[in-house]
Amino acid sequence: GELYFDTVNRVVYHKTTVGTDVPFQLRRGSNVVSLERTQDRTQIINRLTGLGYGEGEYQLAVTVDATSTDEDGYTSQERYGIQRGTYTDKACKSLATMTETVKRLVELSAWPKYSYRLEVCPRPGYDDDDLDYLAPGNTVRLVYDEINQSLRILKVRRSTNSNIARLEVAT
Repeated sequence: GELYFDTVNRVVYHKTTVGTDVPFQLRRGSNVVSLERTQDRTQIINRLTGLGYGEGEYQLAVTVDATSTDEDGYTSQERYGIQRGTYTDKACKSLATMTETVKRLVELSAWPKYSYRLEVCPRPGYDDDDLDYLAPGNTVRLVYDEINQSLRILKVRRSTNSNIARLEVAT
């Protein structure tokens, strides 16, 4: 599931999915006017300890290091040093299950996250209504140089006197 923050009522909801995948691509040379990329290394975890059922010395525990490598062949630990984290599931009694879960989670968090600020115009041949797909929570595909991935729209700003939308998107 995903968490959705209702900014009006200031409530966090847990939903199966937030937003929808929309058939809209953000493409360099087509509808992307400008792009700014930001790297966030503050959430990197490349050594994750999973804690399960039990207490103290009798608690189920497993520690896993991220093993994936970047395009130069370096691991996350070689690039950023050891970044520790803890995952807890007190209901888990299986070492195999905990190990697989922790392996999956540490690989998801071993590398920096990227967010993008974009200025977007309607696609060629479309009118301003084309930008109506761009709503917070929806996912769109960004195709720009080496980037080709699905990203979640975090924020949209539009002006009434311009056909440009300003977006913040991230993985």
